[in-house]
Amino acid sequence: MGAIIMRSEVERIWQNGKSIVFDIDVQGALNIKREYAKSALAIFVKPPSVEVLEKRLRHRGTEHDKFYARRLDKAKEELTYEHKFDCVIYNDDFQKAVEEAEAVVDRFLFPSGEAKRSH
Repeated sequence: MGAIIMRSEVERIWQNGKSIVFDIDVQGALNIKREYAKSALAIFVKPPSVEVLEKRLRHRGTEHDKFYARRLDKAKEELTYEHKFDCVIYNDDFQKAVEEAEAVVDRFLFPSGEAKRSH
């Protein structure tokens, strides 16, 4: 079950000059993108392959064995939605992916290159 984001809370945060970052599944991201259109940036973080994703999940050890198959099936389905996002970041190297995400967010928040956020 996903979190329910109230429009009033989003508006309150924006009125305070803040930006919001959501770490959500594909369906949640598409819902937010549909609701906020150009005011939202949807980034799809793509693993190098399903096999690499499986290896990462197993190495992490956060999921019970019976959930791996379900998680991988969901990941395979979610990979078919990447074209609906504003940007796809290929996560084959974590640090490189983080740097690319920061650059994409900076370009979205500061399109004319004015004030950049501090890292």
